[in-house]
Amino acid sequence: VQDGVVAAALAYIAAHSHRRIGPDDVARAAGVETRTLQNYFQKALKRPIAAEVRRVRIERAKRELAQGGRALAEIARDVGFG
Repeated sequence: VQDGVVAAALAYIAAHSHRRIGPDDVARAAGVETRTLQNYFQKALKRPIAAEVRRVRIERAKRELAQGGRALAEIARDVGFG
């Protein structure tokens, strides 16, 4: 992603997606207002911040499932799903 603010937000999401984070947390970490970051995400990624957090969690869960040996509920909890 060429936009520095979006790149900073994506880095934060990647590092913290296993925790309870929302758009406000991501925007605060990127140093902008939530609505501003939502607009940047729509322009750069064509999806909202919350969808990106979910996408990262799902990708992490898929990698964990592919490795095997762990229960689905345990993986879901570890990647940030309640």
